[in-house]
Amino acid sequence: MGRPRDPQLDRSILAATRELLAETGYQKATITAIARRAGVGTAAIYRRWATMEAIVEDAIFGRRDAELPAATGALRETCWRGRGCSSTGPRNRPPVRRSRI
Repeated sequence: MGRPRDPQLDRSILAATRELLAETGYQKATITAIARRAGVGTAAIYRRWATMEAIVEDAIFGRRDAELPAATGALRETCWRGRGCSSTGPRNRPPVRRSRI
């Protein structure tokens, strides 16, 4: 059966993942870089997450300890301001071009 996993280690790996993604972006983030930042070996990460996609998904969407922003009562205005858009809504957004993949 083995020793139980340390939840603090999981939290530090996920925190390191979020920090690295914020600094370098997904394309430059690697399991090795996450392990180095968290102070663990890559085996500790691969025991918990099978792929880079899995750890990123858990780091971003699986955060149960995440603090939500304070409720302002003006969600639309807050969101638009946070994205650098005006608070008047999508009419002031630049046109979006469709991808031709």
